[in-house]
Amino acid sequence: MSSNRRYLSHLLEPIALDEENLRTVLSAFQAAILSAIKQIEDHTSRSASDKHDSLYTGDSGVSLLFLRLVLQSNAAGLPDDVKNSLQALIRTHLPPLAEYQPVPGYLSPLETPVGPALVEVFTDLVYPPGSAAVWKTSLTTVKNSIRVASHDFHTGGDEVLYGRAGMLWGMLNLVRWADRNSKEPDQVRRLELASIVDAHTLSKVIGRIIDIGKAGSTAFIRKEGSEESLPLMWEWHGKYYLGAIHGVAGILTVLLQAPHTLIAPHLPIIISTVSALVLLAERNNGHLPSSLPARNKNPLVQICHGSPGLLILLATIRTRHPTHCSDNWDNAEQMACRVVWQEGLLRKGLGVCHGASGNAWSLLLFAHARRGTTIGDKALARALAFLLQAMHMPPLTLIKPVNQSPYCTPDHPYSLFEGIAGVVCAWADACVVIQDRLTRIGGGKPEKRELREPVLGIPGLGGMGAGGVL
Repeated sequence: MSSNRRYLSHLLEPIALDEENLRTVLSAFQAAILSAIKQIEDHTSRSASDKHDSLYTGDSGVSLLFLRLVLQSNAAGLPDDVKNSLQALIRTHLPPLAEYQPVPGYLSPLETPVGPALVEVFTDLVYPPGSAAVWKTSLTTVKNSIRVASHDFHTGGDEVLYGRAGMLWGMLNLVRWADRNSKEPDQVRRLELASIVDAHTLSKVIGRIIDIGKAGSTAFIRKEGSEESLPLMWEWHGKYYLGAIHGVAGILTVLLQAPHTLIAPHLPIIISTVSALVLLAERNNGHLPSSLPARNKNPLVQICHGSPGLLILLATIRTRHPTHCSDNWDNAEQMACRVVWQEGLLRKGLGVCHGASGNAWSLLLFAHARRGTTIGDKALARALAFLLQAMHMPPLTLIKPVNQSPYCTPDHPYSLFEGIAGVVCAWADACVVIQDRLTRIGGGKPEKRELREPVLGIPGLGGMGAGGVL
C-alpha cells in the first residue's frame, strides 16, 4: 500500500457479540477509561485564561469529558473515589471566564468562548449551587450568542464547528434542564434558562438555518446548475460542504434532534435532502463527497468530511424520526459502513474529528440506532474493533517508539477532538451501548428511560438526542 494514503489497510476482525466477549470488551473499555483519566491528569494543567480556549482542543474540552462522565459513571465502571472527584476535575480544567459578545459565524460552542461558558452553566446545573458571579458571566455569553443566532441573517455561518447549528445544539441541551420540574436549589436557574431557550427562540433559530439552506440551494443552482443540487445547502468559506462538522450532514443532524413540534414543519425538505445525500453516497460506492460540486478523486473518510457524517445523520433520523426512514436507504447504509470499516483506520491516529475514534463512533451510533438488525450488529462489531484498536495509538501506548508507530501523535494529545479526552468519551458511549446489549441478551427489559444512562453521541453534534450536556 502506498505510504501516502490517509488510512491503513488492516486485518482487524469484527468483535464477536456473544455475552462473554462483550463483557470482556466492556471491562477493557472501563479499564482504559481509568488509565486515560490518570494520563490526562499527569500531563495537563489548568489554563490561566479562556481567551484562546475551546472545547475542540482546549482545556474546557477536558472539563466536558469529565462532565459527560458524571452522566455515564456507572456504565464506565468508575469507582466511587473517581466519581467523587469528577466535580473537582471539571473545575480544575475549566479556565476563568470572561463575558463575550459573539459575532455572526462565530457562535458554536466547539470553537468559540461560548463552549467554556456552556460547560460552566451545565456544571452549575449538575452541581448546584455554583458561584452566582460565574453563573452570570457564563450565562451572559450564552445569551449573547443565542441573540445573534436568532436575529442575524448572516450567511456562510451555519455549520457545526463555528456556526449557528453548533449553537442550536447547545440550546437543545439547555432545554433538557429548563424543562425539568425540580424543587432543588438550581430551580431558579432553570427558570432563567427557560426564558432564553423557549420554543419561540428555538423556532427562530431553526427557521433561520432552514431559510439560509434554501437560499444556499438557490445560489448553488444559479452558479453550478441543478444536476448536483440538494434541497438544502449551506455555504462555508466559498464551498458547499456535506460532512458532519462543516456541512449538510452535521447541520441536519442537529436540526433533527430539535423538539418534534418545532421541526415537524421542516421535515419534508429535510427528508428530501437526506434522500439526496443517500443517493449521492450510493452513486459514489458508499463515499460521501466532501463538497459539491464533487471533484475530489480521493474522498475523505472522517466525521469532518465523508461517509461517517452520513452514518451519524442516518442514526439520528432512525432514532428520532423512524417513520420518515426509507427502505431505499438500506443499500447506501451498507456501502457507507463498508467504506468506514475499510478506510476508517486513519494515519492521523485516535482523534474524533480526523481519526479512528470518530469513525468508530459513527459506526457505534448507527449500530445503536439499528440494534436488533443484521446491519446494526455488523456495525457494532466493527465499531468495537476500532475502539479497541485506539488503545494502541499514541499517546495512549508506548509499546513502540512514537516515530515507529504507523499512527501520528496528535498536536493536542489530551484534547477532546484530537486526543485522549475524545476517545474516552467514545469508550464511555460504547460502555452504555454494550450494557444495553447485555440486558437484551439476558432477556431483561431495558431500564426505564429516566433510569438508564444516556448515549451522548459526538460532542457538539450528538446523534441520539440532547442528553443535557454538549
